[in-house]
Amino acid sequence: MGVLEGSLAVALAIQHLNTGDGSVIPEVEGLNNNCNVRFTLELFDSEMSESKGVDQTIEILNRRPGDVDEKLPCVFLGNGRSAVTLPTSIITGLNGYPQFR
Repeated sequence: MGVLEGSLAVALAIQHLNTGDGSVIPEVEGLNNNCNVRFTLELFDSEMSESKGVDQTIEILNRRPGDVDEKLPCVFLGNGRSAVTLPTSIITGLNGYPQFR
């Protein structure tokens, strides 16, 4: 699956979870009424550069509650096995965040 397709699939899943849309997965129906957790998605382009990926990851990890228009992360998603995902997964892991590939 390509990056664009994968990103769109995650965005659609978030939409279904946040709205309780059970059209694809019936168990999600009404979830928005029973659970106050809301999901968000933030994408960044590392431009296939290890240093840019690491810098952007550190910038996100340095956010603090109350930062204007900044959401705190809870998990990171990365490419399967790339030169960028490996160093960023080390950083996220050391900071207590899971990174799924």
